[in-house]
Order: sequence, then C-alpha cells, then structure tokens
Amino acid sequence: MSHVRQINGNKTLNGAKNLKILDLSRNSLEEIEDFVFSEGKELVKLHLSRNKIISVGLNAFTGLEKLELLDLSFNTIKILQGEIFSGFTKLKFIYVNNNAIQSMKINLNKCSNLLEFDGSYNNIIEWNLLLSSPKESNVIVKLSNANLKNSLTSASNKDELIVDGNSLDYVNIKGKLRRLSAKNNKIRYIEIKPDIAITTLELAGNMITNIENITKIWMLEKLDLSENPLSQLNVSTFSLLDDLRTLNLRSTGISVDQNYFTAQKKLTFLDISANGLTSLNLKNLKSLTSLQTLYLHENKLIELENIEDIKKILPSLTTISLAKNRFSCSYISKILTILNNLNISVQVSTKDLATINTNVLGIDCILLNNDDKGNSSDLEEMIILQKNAKDLANRCFENVNIQLTENIQNLTQILNDGYFAFKDLLNMSTNLKDEDVITNDNIPEMNYTKILSEEIFKRIDNLPDQFNMILKNYSMQSSVDNMDFTFWEYFALYAFLCAMLQCLCFGLFCIYKRYKSKSTYFFSV
Repeated sequence: MSHVRQINGNKTLNGAKNLKILDLSRNSLEEIEDFVFSEGKELVKLHLSRNKIISVGLNAFTGLEKLELLDLSFNTIKILQGEIFSGFTKLKFIYVNNNAIQSMKINLNKCSNLLEFDGSYNNIIEWNLLLSSPKESNVIVKLSNANLKNSLTSASNKDELIVDGNSLDYVNIKGKLRRLSAKNNKIRYIEIKPDIAITTLELAGNMITNIENITKIWMLEKLDLSENPLSQLNVSTFSLLDDLRTLNLRSTGISVDQNYFTAQKKLTFLDISANGLTSLNLKNLKSLTSLQTLYLHENKLIELENIEDIKKILPSLTTISLAKNRFSCSYISKILTILNNLNISVQVSTKDLATINTNVLGIDCILLNNDDKGNSSDLEEMIILQKNAKDLANRCFENVNIQLTENIQNLTQILNDGYFAFKDLLNMSTNLKDEDVITNDNIPEMNYTKILSEEIFKRIDNLPDQFNMILKNYSMQSSVDNMDFTFWEYFALYAFLCAMLQCLCFGLFCIYKRYKSKSTYFFSV
C-alpha cells in the first residue's frame, strides 16, 4: 500500500480475517484509532513504520491475539502509556524506536513471550517500563540514545539491557540480567548485587573511578571499563573474577607495575592500550596463561621487559598490538623479529598508516642518534623510511634501494616494449583503408600483423620468468631474511598485466571483426 492517510472503524480488516501479515509502512498515517484492527484475529505481523503517526489509541491493537511483531518505528509518536500492549501473550517484538516519545509508561507484564523491546532514539522525559518476565527471561530491552537522565533502576528480569548514549549518572540493577550495556553515559556509580547472574558488563565512556562493587560480581565473563578515570589497581582488584574472558581497560589511567591478574586464568583478551605506560614487564602478566590477544598500542612504551620470553610467559598469545608507542626503530626491529619467529602476529591499523612517516613494517618508531652506533647495519636492512605512507607499495629497504630501483626499471622496460608493440598493432589497424583489405593477394600484410601479435603474446608469456629473475636478484641482494615484495606489490603488477592483456585481446578482436565482414581470413595461414 502507499499514500494511505487514514484508517478508522473496527471493520478495517473485516474482509481479510485470515490475513497474517499487514504492511502499512511508508504511508502518511497520522493516527491509529481504537479497535481499528479488532478483526485481525489471525494477524501475526503488523508493520506501521515510517509514517507520520502522532498518537496511538489505548485500544488500537485490541483483538490481535496472535500478533508476534509490532513495528511503530520512525514515526512522531509522543506518548505511549498504560495497557496499550496488554494481553498480547504471543507478542515477541515491539519496535517504537526513532520516534519523539517523551512519556513512556507502559505495562508489558502480560507479554510473556516478549523477546525484544526497542525504544531507542527518543526524547524520553518520564518513563516506567513494567516488565514482569519469567524466571528464565530472554528479553532484550533497548533504550539507547533515548535522552534518559539521572538514575536508572531495573528491577525486572531481562536478558539484556542496552542504554548506551544517554545521560545516566547512576544505575541500580536489582532483577536478573545477563548483559548490561551502558556505554557513553555520565555514570559515576553502579550498584549490582553480586549474586545477580550478569556475565557481560559494558561501561565504556563513563565517569567511574571506584570499581570495588563491580569487581565483586563473580560471574562476569566480559568487563569493559575503557575510557573511565579509574583509580589505581591493586593485587586484589580482580581477585574474585576468575571467569573473566574479556577485559578492556583502555584509556583508564592504570599502570601495570604488579601482577594484578592472578585469578584470570581464563582470560583470552586484554586491552591496556592508551594508558601512558612507559614500560611493561611481561612477567606481570604471567598468570594469563590463556591470553590470546594483547593490546598495547597508543601508550608511551620504550621497552618491553622479558620480550625474549614472551611465549613462555604467555603461551597462548597469538596477536599483539604495538603501534603508536615510543619504541626506537632498532628496538622495534628486534621485537618484530622475535614475534615473527614465534608466529605471533602484530596488528597494524591501515587507517593509521596515513599519518606515519618513520616505521618498521607499519609500526611507527623513533630514529635515535645512537641508532647509528653499533646497530646501523641491522637498521639499514630492517627499517622502512616511509615518506608517503598512503602508498605502501612504494616502501623500500635502505640497503637495497638502488638495486631494487634498477630492477623495477628493467621490469618497466619489458612492460613498455609490449605496450608500444600493442600500440603499433592498433595504429596499423586504424590506418588500413578499405582497399587495403587483407586477402589472399596481400599475404605479407597479414603475416606482418600475425607475427607482431604473436611477438606481443610471446613477450607477455616471458614476463613471469623475467619477473621471477628480478625477484631472485632482489632476494640475493637483500640481506634481510624472509623479506620479499609485499602482497600489494604483487597485486599491482598482476592487475597491470591483466589490464594490458585484456586491452590486447580487445584490440585483436576489433581487427578480427572489421575484416570478417569482408570475408577476410585474418588469422589463416
């Protein structure tokens, strides 16, 4: 349907009593009156999104006993209240997000099968969401960016409560809850009973300083406290959280000068980036025997103590991030060699490379004056002085720059030879006049063209061997072990050759089509 402006009367669905899905979205409806859908006894899904609905009658959905999905999103509704959703025992999904709701006082007690309620992106001033869920509730309540202010108290059972992007300063969780996401609020204090079975707590971007009550929630498996001004940790801070799998402490101002993670035997992910750390003794992480990913980027690190024993200290480690620290280029070269030998991958963000001038394999570093003393040869072989980091294919090693350039020039000459030969072929085709049509009487022209095209193909066929020879020479000249052209350099060459071959085939095809219509056997011998 389209351009529907009004529906009224309780006989709207009188002729469609067996209708299961009704989609009235993207129309111009402004009001949903009482009992307008009362005849839709079999209706399962009702879509009313993206209209201009301002008000919804208290009994607008009465009679929809089998309704499972109700979508009122992207309208201009200002008030939702009372028993508007009462009696819908089969209702699973309610979407009222992206409206202008200021007052939301609704009773969902009888929605026993409810799985998701989304009230995000509204302008809520007063609200009260009554939700008496079963003991094993799977309800997800979303109220992100809904202008919620001051305190939030959740006493009913839910599976997930998502209130990101509001202005809450206090949260009190009393009912059963598996996941709470309250990122980017103004929360200073959160109160949760330790025996509540919450396993995921996401509180990034708040104003929390004291986490003593949070670290008593012994069932936590994921804890995100990033971008909070935390007070200093102590050895007992996380002692009760022995089920933690993921811990994010990014930009919290902590230091890691002791082993604060003695109980986290199951931890697989740890982010302590952007904390201003100047040094880190890896032995302070020795309890993290299951750790797979460690983020250390955006600190002020100048060294990693016991880096040689990192695999003994962290036996499960597979990924580490080191960018945007203060490592010297010679030192980061040493670290990368160690990590490479241990098959530990170093994470590099491609979006950061555009601002990097001096780096080793994408990890920015500092050139120190004393780098020229004692370590100059290693540095020349290992460091990449990337003046234009937007083009990674231009990276070259200091020690083989001249030789590599010569080899590239050789390769370019080979490609140019084929290119100009191809141009000759096209020019010859263009210059042929109608009276120059190739027939059995002027075989020489035909043979010339055939020979020329075969020569081009021969040159292209020889390119892989010549390119491999260049790689071999490059490998012999470079004293850096296990270094070769990057994937992108291979890809750029491969793309160029494919494009050239495609143009060649197209040109030959055009010539063939030109003479075929005049009974010319262009490729016949």
